[in-house]
Amino acid sequence: MLAGYGIVAVVVVVPFLLLLPLATGDDYIEPEDANTAGTYAVNSTFEANLDSLAAALIANASATPAGFATGTAGTAPDKVFAMALCRGDTNASSCGACARAAFVAGKQSNPGNKGVAVYKDACTIRYSGRQQFMNFIRQEQWQVSQIIWNIQRAATSVSGPAAGWFNASVTKILTALVEQAADAAGNSTTKKYFATGEEDFVPKIYGLAQCLPDLVKEQCHECLKSLHNSANLYMRDSLPKWIVTRSLWCSLWYSARKFYDGRSMLQLSAPPPPPPADTPVVTQPGEEKKKSTTTGLEGQRLSRLSIH
Repeated sequence: MLAGYGIVAVVVVVPFLLLLPLATGDDYIEPEDANTAGTYAVNSTFEANLDSLAAALIANASATPAGFATGTAGTAPDKVFAMALCRGDTNASSCGACARAAFVAGKQSNPGNKGVAVYKDACTIRYSGRQQFMNFIRQEQWQVSQIIWNIQRAATSVSGPAAGWFNASVTKILTALVEQAADAAGNSTTKKYFATGEEDFVPKIYGLAQCLPDLVKEQCHECLKSLHNSANLYMRDSLPKWIVTRSLWCSLWYSARKFYDGRSMLQLSAPPPPPPADTPVVTQPGEEKKKSTTTGLEGQRLSRLSIH
């Protein structure tokens, strides 16, 4: 519980592993349990309410500076609750297109299910027939109940010092992004709570953090820290990873490719490299034996070659 705020952060981690490059355009679709969420028939009142609300949220999210909209349509037992959130760097056109495609994908992938969440590169949508769906935007009931992450694991091993340097660099940019996005949640007049950044590692590391506009600063910070902690679990061996950690309430990305539009808000230098390690050199008979040093640059080069 966050002291002074009455916020319980219960993290139930649900892994979703993708051995694919980031920003591929693939969706992650998460249906509710149909036994709990309920089902609807084709051309039913619920479906009509869902379609009507989806159209309204697509228009509202793309028209607002925050790229965010929530709403309800209809009356029980056919009442629909829904939200749409576009990534902070999207413009009105791409926001609307993404949200529209997400609602279509949700219905097509889980026909008849009243509760579905769809995570796309540029937006997140969710709809449900349950009132509990709206609890996440009420401060006294807010919780991180699920975390989904997409992981691209690089194919080539990196030497120990280089892996440590890489992980330290990722930690630096993610920490900075968490703080920047949380600060935006406390100060932003547009309620667009996001931050982008790049770091001068080799390869260059790009990152983005974003919170739902209805979260207060402390909620945003706690949500992003939960995602950051989850990402750290995958940064403890000799293979670099390129990760997206997302929940309905916040998202934290980093990649070797620039996946967002516009100039990066943060420009970071990489942390100092590890100290050089002595490496023996095999010599021909009669030649003087020498030593060479490596600073982990070879590991960086291997890391770069493994990114597709």
